[in-house]
Amino acid sequence: MRIEASVKVLKLTVNFRVVKKGFNLTSYLKRGEYSNFERYKKITNIVSTDNYPLLLMEFSGSDPNLRDLNLKLRIQVNSDVTLDFEFVENKLPRNLVLFNLSGINKLSIKIEAVKFKIRDKEYKEVSSNTPIEYDRSYFDTFDDKSKIENYHFLTNYLHETFIFRGILLKMAFKNLEEITTNRSFSFKGKKYVYSNVDDLNRIKSLIQIEIVSMMMMYIEDLVILLESNRLNKNFYELLDINSENEIDVGKRIGKFFNSMDRFTSRDWRKILCYVNSNDPYCSPSVNFVLRKNIKAVKNLMKDIESFSKSHHRIFRRFKHAGFPIRYAGNMNLSKFFTLRSEFYSSIFVGNNILNDLAFLPYSEGIIESYLILITTLQFFLKDVLLFRINCILRNVRGIIPSENFLNPYEAIKFESRYIGDCEKFDLFHPKKFFDVNVVSKLNDQYLKEMTWYTNFEVNRKKWKEKGELTRKFSQEYKMN
Repeated sequence: MRIEASVKVLKLTVNFRVVKKGFNLTSYLKRGEYSNFERYKKITNIVSTDNYPLLLMEFSGSDPNLRDLNLKLRIQVNSDVTLDFEFVENKLPRNLVLFNLSGINKLSIKIEAVKFKIRDKEYKEVSSNTPIEYDRSYFDTFDDKSKIENYHFLTNYLHETFIFRGILLKMAFKNLEEITTNRSFSFKGKKYVYSNVDDLNRIKSLIQIEIVSMMMMYIEDLVILLESNRLNKNFYELLDINSENEIDVGKRIGKFFNSMDRFTSRDWRKILCYVNSNDPYCSPSVNFVLRKNIKAVKNLMKDIESFSKSHHRIFRRFKHAGFPIRYAGNMNLSKFFTLRSEFYSSIFVGNNILNDLAFLPYSEGIIESYLILITTLQFFLKDVLLFRINCILRNVRGIIPSENFLNPYEAIKFESRYIGDCEKFDLFHPKKFFDVNVVSKLNDQYLKEMTWYTNFEVNRKKWKEKGELTRKFSQEYKMN
């Protein structure tokens, strides 16, 4: 599990992370500061234990030419003692181990000042960052332990699933570009050539539907996350049907889209993890910016709804049974579609396979529209994930986001006041990073159901024999 909180300063991101004992200190230890902190613990009779966590500081910069880093930290220990540390590095380090946290109940870290150079240009910022807090007993204050699970799942989704699903989409777009350009692809040393235009279009059509399906999965994740925010529930609670009163994911998503016009401003603030309008830190400038943000999100959600409803029948068929999809060639559907398309695919979506057909058009412009939407969708999904994680880290129901959708005129009028209000809110509700150990337990029943893997070595010889028979009795062994 990642235990962390980040601060972004100018072109530098400083990430604080708790790691367990056993972390390799060889190349990461900043010995002076580490030793000073240990001396302080001895003077104040703070007892270190064997099973200690370490506080790690990680750096990432947007420019590889970042040099001459000077970073000043102010650290408050156990709410009563303040210590100052300064780090000077010629090159941007990857990691620095700060302290052994054993015996420390609470720790508050504030970046007092930072400066560095990029290509001889100096950047500096002073006292502009809000504190980040470590609280060993932080989650003991929660009456709802599901917040721990939600934090665990959401951070895992953000750092794992979200990133690699995006990579799979890039691979699908790359495959489509490659087969469109070369009219062929290679697999295990064999080249598959599609000189016939109809055969080439069939492959392009199926890759298009695969891309659409991956985008639909992103939309499913987004809507379930937004709905879990609205209901203040765990994200994963809404994925499975555990009682007769619950609805499945598809119907839940449809219900959310159909209800969007009836959601109140209060609903949208819950959905986006925004602070409530009656919060003492919700000034007129904050309320104005959040109203603008909500309006922009509503417009984006209408586009997402349009894409979802245009493809939900196709996605359902592709997900559950690929055979109802058929290449339909170049049809004249100008009565229904105003766009110019190269060809269409037909998908059987109803009970009558001759009449209940959905048609999916293909063109370069359509593929480009997917790329535009997926980029916007990914940014929005990432923001909502971070907002919900931030709420957990700050132990609040809503935050004041740093992002805004102000036009240039509005930015001149409101932005400086809005930034000041954000900093006040952050000071009163600092991020906390914490040491919490989530232990996953094996479920024997689930493992027993995975017979493909549990009996793998036993069946492997049998599968190889079947493969040899296939090659022996086929006139031509190829992948179609």
